[in-house]
Amino acid sequence: MTIVTVTNCLRVGSECVQDLGDLFKQAKDLPGFVRINFSAADKNSSTIQFKSAHDAALALVTSMTDIRDVSFHSVPANKSEANPPPLRQTAKPSQVLYVRMMKGMTPEGLRKIVESLDGFTQFQHAKTFGKIYFVSEKHAANASQRLWTETNIYAFFHHMKSDMDADSSIPGVPGLGQDAGSTTVHVQSLDRDFAGLYKLFLELPGGSRIGYHKNYIFLCFDTHKSAKTAVSHINTTTYMKARTVEFDYSPHFTPGSLGIPGKTVRMNFITVFPKESEIHQVFATYAGFERLHYTSKKCWATFSSVTAATECLKHFNQYTNIKVVFCNKLSSDARR
Repeated sequence: MTIVTVTNCLRVGSECVQDLGDLFKQAKDLPGFVRINFSAADKNSSTIQFKSAHDAALALVTSMTDIRDVSFHSVPANKSEANPPPLRQTAKPSQVLYVRMMKGMTPEGLRKIVESLDGFTQFQHAKTFGKIYFVSEKHAANASQRLWTETNIYAFFHHMKSDMDADSSIPGVPGLGQDAGSTTVHVQSLDRDFAGLYKLFLELPGGSRIGYHKNYIFLCFDTHKSAKTAVSHINTTTYMKARTVEFDYSPHFTPGSLGIPGKTVRMNFITVFPKESEIHQVFATYAGFERLHYTSKKCWATFSSVTAATECLKHFNQYTNIKVVFCNKLSSDARR
């Protein structure tokens, strides 16, 4: 007999091919809806959070019966996930918001999500990003916060002068972030692997977080001065290109259950997929590291003590965008 754990979250799995915009509109109208997290790991895999387990159960049996791959999420959401911290922006207010597409999201899907926002006037998009126009800066600011409250979509003030920029562009123009006191650095044209980037981050003074993404990274710093120093160092001593940007970078995961403390931790690869040798080099920098079990989508690192595993877990969750949790049982893939 299968035991089902009833929680206040529903998971819409990867077998669902529903447009993410339609999914958001359907979820938002459900009684007790709080937030929907679009996952970057699997196309169309999302978690819908409700005020209570009763609301989630009611939605499952009455309103979401037409969705093929939906079930209770095994881990209930906590208060910090229901009330994410305010999205702080360092850029000057603008009537335009910039959103980078998540994996599995289409421009049409994003349009459906934003077109009901107060003050919305226009939506433009390229392959990997969209720009949302509003009647005023106040409407844009409210929309940015609302998107972050109801979803995990980051929408930042945008000041580009051209109507549609190159596909590789990100928010901001050179100098604008610096004027605003930016502490976030965007680095592209990467010339080293996962381990090399991690080593660079540890060497830069004032570094507070590294965000790994395909073909680029974000580096966060404690002060604007440290960010400017990092930009100068990277641009003059490496083949990479670095510049400050006008928003505060945050990881795509939210605080939640980290599991029961043990000697083994698990890391899921979502925004970046390092090779086994690369991830082994990084774990080897932590005291007490003993061995690594690796697959293409996740890995397990075992330490000599619970204390050593805990220190590694805390460091990764605080200083990177890769969530690490305790895992006392290895999967069948890891045992092979």
